[in-house]
Amino acid sequence: MKTAPEFPSRPPIRFGHRLVCFFLFSAVGLAIQWLPVELFLGVEIILGGFAPLVLGLILGPAWGGAAAVLVYSATWYRWGHLYAMLLAVGEVLWVGYFARRQPERALRSDVVYWLVLGIPAGYLCYSTTLGIQPLTSLLAILKQATNGALNMFVALLCLVLLPQKFVRFDSALPNRRQVPLGLLLDMTLVGFCLVPAVVLLVLGGKADVSFLNQNATDELKVAVQGANRRIGEWFLYRKSAVETLALLSSDDLNSTHDLRQQHVAAVARSNREFHNMSIVNADGVTVAFEPPVNEFGQSTIGLDFSDREYYKRVKTERKTVVSDVFPGRGGVFEPIVTISAPIPSNGGFMGFALGAVNLGAISRILLGVSRDYGPDILLVDSKNLVIATTNKHVDVMGTPDPVPETHRLPLTDNAFIYLPRGTQDRSIENWMDADFVFTDELHEIAGWKLTAQIPVARYEGPLVRGYMFRFVIVLVALMLALSVAALLQRILARPLTRLAFTTQDFPESGRIPKEADWPRSSIEEIERLTTNFTAMTHVLSEYVSTLKIRTDELALANEDLRTQMHERRRLERHVHQAQKMQAIGTLAGGIAHDFNNMLVAIMGYANLVQLDLPEGHPGHMKLAELLKASQRARDLVKQILMFSRRNEQEQRPVDLTRIILDALALIRPSLPSTVAIVDELPKEPCAIIGDPTQLNQLIVNLCANAEHAMRPRGGTLSVKMSRVSLKERLSGAQPPVGPGDYYVIRIVDTGHGMSKDTQDRIFEPFFTTKGVGEGTGLGLSLVHGVVSSHSGGIVVKSVVGDGTTFDVYLPAVHGDVLTPVTPSQEVPRGGERLYFVDDEPSIADVGAEMLRTVGYDVVSFTDAEAALTAFREEAHLVAVVVTDQTMPKMTGDMLISKMREIRPDLPAIVCSGYSHVMTPEKARALGIDDFIFKPFDLKILARAVRAVLDRRASAVQVPKSF
Repeated sequence: MKTAPEFPSRPPIRFGHRLVCFFLFSAVGLAIQWLPVELFLGVEIILGGFAPLVLGLILGPAWGGAAAVLVYSATWYRWGHLYAMLLAVGEVLWVGYFARRQPERALRSDVVYWLVLGIPAGYLCYSTTLGIQPLTSLLAILKQATNGALNMFVALLCLVLLPQKFVRFDSALPNRRQVPLGLLLDMTLVGFCLVPAVVLLVLGGKADVSFLNQNATDELKVAVQGANRRIGEWFLYRKSAVETLALLSSDDLNSTHDLRQQHVAAVARSNREFHNMSIVNADGVTVAFEPPVNEFGQSTIGLDFSDREYYKRVKTERKTVVSDVFPGRGGVFEPIVTISAPIPSNGGFMGFALGAVNLGAISRILLGVSRDYGPDILLVDSKNLVIATTNKHVDVMGTPDPVPETHRLPLTDNAFIYLPRGTQDRSIENWMDADFVFTDELHEIAGWKLTAQIPVARYEGPLVRGYMFRFVIVLVALMLALSVAALLQRILARPLTRLAFTTQDFPESGRIPKEADWPRSSIEEIERLTTNFTAMTHVLSEYVSTLKIRTDELALANEDLRTQMHERRRLERHVHQAQKMQAIGTLAGGIAHDFNNMLVAIMGYANLVQLDLPEGHPGHMKLAELLKASQRARDLVKQILMFSRRNEQEQRPVDLTRIILDALALIRPSLPSTVAIVDELPKEPCAIIGDPTQLNQLIVNLCANAEHAMRPRGGTLSVKMSRVSLKERLSGAQPPVGPGDYYVIRIVDTGHGMSKDTQDRIFEPFFTTKGVGEGTGLGLSLVHGVVSSHSGGIVVKSVVGDGTTFDVYLPAVHGDVLTPVTPSQEVPRGGERLYFVDDEPSIADVGAEMLRTVGYDVVSFTDAEAALTAFREEAHLVAVVVTDQTMPKMTGDMLISKMREIRPDLPAIVCSGYSHVMTPEKARALGIDDFIFKPFDLKILARAVRAVLDRRASAVQVPKSF
């Protein structure tokens, strides 16, 4: 005999998973608990209770009950009592116990709980313990029962729709995605019944509350308007009486006392609400008063009111003035206000009529309005003192307690609901004690305000009865839906269950008919058939999925490793290049100064010997070659300094065509006969901004590199230049160049070409493919530095065995910026007295000797302090000082500064082989007339001295030496 199939067993849920699930659902439920949907007057639909029910079904009653305590603590805080929380905890424990045995009956067990236990217990708690009216208590518990059923429906919906990773914690439903047919029928019918009903209740509640608020506001508004009109009419009558007395008094101020007194008495007797009336003259003294004597029998004529506020106001404003309210004296215990009307006059202020009005009649007016319209009404003045009220619990001339903003629920600009426990407390008890309040300004007196209020409980009865009836209908419909679902389950589930019994032993026996058409369905009983036959494929799929995951992880790890290795190699190359650049900079800075000083002596003495030899002497040509070699050595130092970025560029408009021709002329004699040079250069000048020395070196280095690439068989070296206009960024250049006009120098060789790896490294310092002694690896690095410093770029194209092409892009200059300059070959002469200072004796001697050969009277020094001492003795005789910058004890700029303290207009020239401290720009900023780089020859030195003296000649006249 076959038995009903059992759900497959599941491994126990770990405690850590339980804890995570508990806190996750509890946090969600607690958050939703603070977002209720209000129907009316504290009756709310709260959906946060679904979370404890979910935990009760997943983890068991204990976990669900603990979550219910946590979630419903928000209700305890908001409503101020524990009964709602206790009922919710009981619901979770009840459902968790019964539904774990038969999960398809979760909804039914929840409804049974509310019918059997929840509604009776809740009604007793609300009506007896909390003292809520029986009708309101019944409404509250019927609402809570409906809310509980809705939470149960949402909880089951979450279990059905949650992802698989949450369902596997489930202890009530099976460990798969199927849903029992009975539960599915219950949820479907209850959903179609309960959800629309709750939505309609919410929408209807909002509409009813809106109608209730509008109705109450309209009633209070009508009452306030009625009181406003009656009080206004009453006050206007008293005001007109005072103004009439003022009008009568305009002719009586100079009349007899008896006539004035008669007028005051007549007006006072016609208005019983006047406590007293008087006529006051311009000085604030009473000249007529009714009654003529006060309660002590003293005369009221001659009283001085000049210190009263109303006297000052009526005198200043010249219109009728109403004073602040004050309590009555002399047997009058009701509030009094004075009305002061100025006496009409054609000139200045003549006085005023005064009436003290007893405001007790206003209380009687408000009582009449309250009888007609129903609400309590309160009148206060501008200082919030009570003038009149129909509320026996409020004292006249007292100050009513202010209504905090936290206790106001605004309806309109003038209307609000006063909640005695604050707007945060939305419990039914708070609404039972609430009031509708309407305020408005009194039309006739500024600052006076009318307030009408009526209890909310007055409108509560019909609303409570109507919604109680609606909730009863919802619960009855809910029970009918569950009954229909139970009937449908018996009709539909029996044959399906029998089919499941027939096939339940197929996985064990393996006897599966091939002709069977196994159905696929979301219904658990039918889906189980397919599950039994697909169990092995599921296992295999899990193995394949695990293998694929491991393979993907291994591929990702390999890719990460390759990326890291590539990045490491790139960083190592950058570090090596930085180290090479640092080494070059250190080398260049170390040798530049000393090497240039040596060249000064060599070039200087060569110049002097040349001057001593006749033009055709054989030694003259040898000395010229010596000077050329010295100049090349000077250029070599400049190249090294330029490469290490330690020298200043001397960029100016230059003709690029002329520079290329000069470079080709320089390199052509050194090329072997196997190399032919073909140049295609423009005939017209091509202007750019650049350093001619650096540009010359750029062409020479590229041509030398091309010649080496064509060894030993030779080839053709092609040098071309053209002008191009780039429309977009040329990213392939090193460095990239942007849009604009450029001159492109193309140098092509027919050599052996380069591989891709070689092309990637050719601009690195010290990288070379030449043999030992054939190259330093700095040539193309220098080319790259020159191109970068001229805002250009270089593109390399090469194929192994098919030659190499270098395209150099240099920015073109628009317009005619080239000014031809023909340097003078003459060496300028002079006869002035000069000081030449250098710590190197050879340089001091040769410099002084060169200047003497062109006529100057030169005194040389190898010590700066000695030069300064001598200058103090003959400062007026020295025409110019030429000094080295880098010297011990005192630098050149310091020496010039100290000399100019003696003679401020002293011309000065600074010389330097290399100094990171002094540059031409800094020398000009210090007021030094000229700056000469070492090594220099006779022409450079003589021209610099002559130029400085000529510039100063117009301003300073210096006597020549003897």
